[in-house]
Amino acid sequence: MLTLHEELEETFFYPQLRQDTDTEDLVLESYEEHHVMDVLIEEIGQLEPSDETWHPKLKVLQETTEHHIDEEEGDLFSKVRKIWDTRKREEVGRQMQQRKNERDRQRSAA
Repeated sequence: MLTLHEELEETFFYPQLRQDTDTEDLVLESYEEHHVMDVLIEEIGQLEPSDETWHPKLKVLQETTEHHIDEEEGDLFSKVRKIWDTRKREEVGRQMQQRKNERDRQRSAA
C-alpha cells in the first residue's frame, strides 16, 4: 500500500506541484523521503523478523512515514488548497483513484 501511495503521488501529484515555487521544496523533500522508504522496504523484505536489524529498520520506516504524512497534511496540503482550485484537486484525486483501482484489479487477477 505504501508503494502504491508513492506511485500515485509521484505520477499525479508531485510533478505538477514541483512547478510551483510555493511547493517545490516540499515536493523535492517528499521525493527523497519516498526514496528512503523504498530502500528500507527493500532491506526489510530481505530480512527475517528474527534478524537483529529487522525491528530497528521497521521502526525507522514507521518514523519516516509518519514524518512524511505530517509534512503533507500540515504543510503541503494547505499550500495545495491555495494554489489549486477545487476542480483541479478533484481531477487529480480522480486520476489517483482510477490508478489505484487499476492496481487493485491487477493484484486481484494475479
